Amino acid sequence: MFNHSPSIICVQEASEKSIQNNVADFYFLSPAYSSVVIKAGRMRVITFYKSSELEIFSNGHDDPSQYSKDRTVVVPFIHKLTKKRVWVVNCHLSAGPNGDRRLRQLSDALDFVKKKAKALGLDTNNIIVAGDFNSDDNEFPLGETSALTALLRNGETGKNFTELAEIVTKKGKKQGFGTFVDAYSMAYGGNPPPTLVCPQLIPSLCGKKDAPEGVLGSTSSKIVPTRALVKMIGSIFDAYRRDAVGMDKAAVEEFLVDINHVLGRGSEFRSAMEFFDASSATKPKMLSCDDLLNVYVRELEGSKFWGVAFDIYSISKKFNLDTTKVLPNFYSEGREIKLEEDNETNLFKARFDKIHFCASELTLTSVLEVDETQQRIPMPNSNEPSDHSPLLATFRISE
Repeated sequence: MFNHSPSIICVQEASEKSIQNNVADFYFLSPAYSSVVIKAGRMRVITFYKSSELEIFSNGHDDPSQYSKDRTVVVPFIHKLTKKRVWVVNCHLSAGPNGDRRLRQLSDALDFVKKKAKALGLDTNNIIVAGDFNSDDNEFPLGETSALTALLRNGETGKNFTELAEIVTKKGKKQGFGTFVDAYSMAYGGNPPPTLVCPQLIPSLCGKKDAPEGVLGSTSSKIVPTRALVKMIGSIFDAYRRDAVGMDKAAVEEFLVDINHVLGRGSEFRSAMEFFDASSATKPKMLSCDDLLNVYVRELEGSKFWGVAFDIYSISKKFNLDTTKVLPNFYSEGREIKLEEDNETNLFKARFDKIHFCASELTLTSVLEVDETQQRIPMPNSNEPSDHSPLLATFRISE
């Protein structure tokens, strides 16, 4: 993607430390690119832009880094050559069964564009919304869409909008800008490729009560871990507690460092310490096997299936544990899979990443073609370091 020399690069799931002066994570973008980082959150979105082509509109008082909402950052750019204004919303919306929050995040960002444009005296002729939406319309029954798609494509959701029988907004949401076009859907004639290709883990890790088979986002509290996962967590618990009744503080910290490399990082840390601290009735404090299992039930409730698999994979290597009943061969074979005909049935595919635009002065001219080979093997792999495919759209600006 860097070889295409894009004017704007939208990054999700980054750390604010990644762009500090003494960290070289994005060294290859210097000095051509400047950046704006969302002001808060454990996982940041960062918008890089070529300062030779674009500048951020400022009234001399506002700090552009403060143009951020819940997991979104909004930047009003001025294209130096044409003087056209282009608003860019970079988003990493909430994952899992949180359709109401995803809708609120997107709606709040667009409302911010409207209010800030009025305050600054700017037009809103060109708006681009790009990032990880953590929502795929293919998950929904035929004829239904996500609230995000309804808001962007139709301009509003309507009242009592539901996703998989769950109401995500009672009053409804409106955006007031017009129809947003999905760049990849347009380029691929309505059949865009998936952007997330991972091993199919759901059947081996969890089931769901009262939810149709195959549905991923129904409810947040009805995850049922499989027997294989329960047994796997028991083996992990035994490995860390060693001869003790439960996992003491040292064992809990060893576990957390093994999976996240540092203490204080990750949702597993927050859950594990919550359960550990709640065990004050025992002397001394201990994390029980049920507590450890509930740490991972929470992860599954957040649709973090591949994070759970990574933890199991990392721990199993340390203690030489058998994972054949829980993890596919992808993990035991060095995270590479040969291209075989039956691979497709062992893959989970989704299109979470998108580029939408609503623009009277921008014309979509091309998108970066997604490699068909990459659609048949899990990511990350030796060719693709991320678990999401990169997207690129090129626009022509009218003079």
